[in-house]
Amino acid sequence: MLGYFVDIKLYRKAKSVAEPFAYEEYRRKKIREKIESERTNRDQVQVESRSMDSSDDQLDNTYQNICPIVSDKGIDLYMELITQRIRYFVYAFKTGFYLDLYQKGYDGVKDITNYVDIFSKRKLFIPICMGEIKEECLDLKVWSLVYVDFTQKFIKYYDSSGEQGTECLKLIMNYLVQEILEKKKRKKKVFNPNGWSLINVKDCPQQKHHYDNSIFVCMFVEYLSRDAPLDFSKKEIQKFCEQLEEEIGIDHLTKFVQVTEIY
Repeated sequence: MLGYFVDIKLYRKAKSVAEPFAYEEYRRKKIREKIESERTNRDQVQVESRSMDSSDDQLDNTYQNICPIVSDKGIDLYMELITQRIRYFVYAFKTGFYLDLYQKGYDGVKDITNYVDIFSKRKLFIPICMGEIKEECLDLKVWSLVYVDFTQKFIKYYDSSGEQGTECLKLIMNYLVQEILEKKKRKKKVFNPNGWSLINVKDCPQQKHHYDNSIFVCMFVEYLSRDAPLDFSKKEIQKFCEQLEEEIGIDHLTKFVQVTEIY
């Protein structure tokens, strides 16, 4: 039977790459099972009965605001779409960049930009995985965002759970200094860290659930890349969830941005 079996770990990894939102389907199934279980236990204890319509309405009302959990690959695909939309002014790194920088140092990531001049851009976006947590028996990654603006000379840290990322900011600044030294060997580039600000953004929108985390990072990048204020509502988050899945599916961002309007 050689050739008919695939290691389960490799299969799951390939499936997550091919289907960035597959995990969301699994999570929704688990949530529904949990609610159904709680509903059954409650009905056994309580005397009064509840109609099925009432229970279904409660289910919808409770979880109608849940956004899909976007996998690493899903975030990577969305970062590519952000870069493609305003290629000459914006560059969004993939999710593995910061982890490699943190674990391996500059030498572990210097080849990533061999064909990209980040200093010719005006904005950089770096999604950061800060670890994992357990919620509802699921392992969820905790995401935040670093935003570099070469025009306004700042590096900002956005975290929808309210945490600060001073060490992240320092690491990215150090990366920029090392990157300019490396690239100066081949091209005449100038980057002076003097006068730059490292900022933990305290007034960015905050998530209510840990599973909203990856969606908030994608929303931060989409809004900040076109200089839109981060004042989105629950309704806009719901709409963005649907929009994100559609855009990754069609490999194109539906919201057009005129560069002359923001630069």
